[in-house]
Amino acid sequence: MTMAASADEVTGILQDSRISLITTLRQCVAMLPAGMRWRWAALIPLSLITGTVEAGAAAAVFALIKLIGDPAHINHIPVAAVIAAALPGLAPRTQVLVFTGLVAVYYVIKNLLVISAQYLRHKISGESSAALKSAMFKGYLMSPYPFHLGRNSADLISKINFCVEMVCDQAMEAAISAGSELLTAAAITVVLLIIAPRITLIAGTFLLVMLAVFLRVTRRLADYFGAQRHLLERASLRTQQETLGAIKEIKALGRENLFYSTFSEHQRCMLELGYLGKTLETITPQITETVFVCGALAVVALISRTGPAAAQGPSLLALFGYAAFRIVPAANRIGWQVTLVRSAARPIESLYDDYVLMARNDLVRENADQQNPQFHECIELDHVSYTFVGADTPSVHDINLTIHRGESIGIVGPTGAGKTTLVDLVVGLLEPCSGRILIDGKHLRDQLSVWKHSIGYVPQSIFLLDDSLKRNIALGIDYDEIDEDRVRAAVHLAQLDSFVAGLPHGLDTSVGEHGCHLSGGERQRVGIARALYHEPLLLVFDEATSALDHFTEAAVSGAIEALHGKKTLLVVAHRLSSVRRCDRLIFMSHGRIIGCGSYDLLRAHPE
Repeated sequence: MTMAASADEVTGILQDSRISLITTLRQCVAMLPAGMRWRWAALIPLSLITGTVEAGAAAAVFALIKLIGDPAHINHIPVAAVIAAALPGLAPRTQVLVFTGLVAVYYVIKNLLVISAQYLRHKISGESSAALKSAMFKGYLMSPYPFHLGRNSADLISKINFCVEMVCDQAMEAAISAGSELLTAAAITVVLLIIAPRITLIAGTFLLVMLAVFLRVTRRLADYFGAQRHLLERASLRTQQETLGAIKEIKALGRENLFYSTFSEHQRCMLELGYLGKTLETITPQITETVFVCGALAVVALISRTGPAAAQGPSLLALFGYAAFRIVPAANRIGWQVTLVRSAARPIESLYDDYVLMARNDLVRENADQQNPQFHECIELDHVSYTFVGADTPSVHDINLTIHRGESIGIVGPTGAGKTTLVDLVVGLLEPCSGRILIDGKHLRDQLSVWKHSIGYVPQSIFLLDDSLKRNIALGIDYDEIDEDRVRAAVHLAQLDSFVAGLPHGLDTSVGEHGCHLSGGERQRVGIARALYHEPLLLVFDEATSALDHFTEAAVSGAIEALHGKKTLLVVAHRLSSVRRCDRLIFMSHGRIIGCGSYDLLRAHPE
């Protein structure tokens, strides 16, 4: 992904997208797990309480300043009058001292409440993020195989981590925080309106107009930074994943500099984006502060020129000073939080699109407790065709095939003949566009989830965990639930006994990342053992020997041939010689079966 392409994509995003704050927040709420939504909702009344408490603090400051100037006014202030009535024997100045102490206690309680509210907000945000990450990971994991054919794994990883963080930590938390700050500012403003309505209205109108202009100016910048950051995060992650995944080939070809320069360019652009974003973050409070200073000066001028208000000028100035002390930082945070939500809009929409798609797909959920389907007789493919999305011609077309239990069938043909697609249909990874697949006369679609537990699948390239040989053979099984006898039986059938016996820690020996401690043939036989561990009804070998040298291929083929008669086998290969011992051979070309018979028959009639 070039930076020019990235810029073009960002421009397109900004031109065709006007995602409102409400839309973004609705998408966030829709993606939250149901159990978390009420917890976020509970933060709203909590914010209202903290806002009310903050307003009480403003009123307390005004009353305290007024009492310090004239203790005799204690009976004219409601709360102070109650204190004076409760302490009739004390002098007014002593009563003011008591009131001062109570104000201090009030502030301690207020701040403890605010800290508790912030703790709850961060806790709920973190729990929501973890729950949504798990939900999206499960959604991607359980999505139909065709969903993944058109996706880049780096993009999915970016969405699970980066985009989910934006939903909870950036958008939702920023929205709740902004709402809390807004309620606090509104509550303090109500106090100001009660005490000095005219001055508050004039100053408030001025400030709101200035802030509205500022937010409108920064909106497009926030949209740009959010879209660009999303694209750069994806591109950088993709480069890292591709580079480290192909490290052997890259080093063998001496292409390290190309990948390094690509990654460095991504980092340079992210650095530039970072300091521009930080500058915008810095500008926000500076402009807000400037606006409020101008407003404060206007308030001072109004107080000095207003007759009745001038008499209580010091207390009013103290009140407006406290209000500014609380509202200016609140306005700064509100402005930046709005910017945060706007910058997260595009990544959140991208994540939401996947969320909706996965919900619409009526995804299959695996159930390990279900019994395996009864495969006693045969698998039938009845006029089966499949066309990949975006393709003009079918990958397989009008396939009619019956696979009897215990039979070994070899599928051969040139590259692009449709062999792997046919196997994917039988395994259940793909669903026919037309025709049907039957297991003992029952539609595969109706028993798909349990059918997958009956499949042993050995691909051309075996994926191995950086873990023990045992964990790799029993892939997907908790360590405490691994059946040692099954593992050893699978090792024996895959002809790995002598190999395991020579390992320093036997089955507990680590195979290294991607099986780097194993040879090609050993990796393939580990794949065979993995397929056998679950005691499958059908074993599928999808070109499992095509990438091996002749000697290693012969050894792995020997392990496969040893299974003839014990399992139903479906063996895909390029060469007839690789499947010569199968009971029946099928030759495919251009998505069709053009030949079927024994090895000798197909060899005698290659046409």
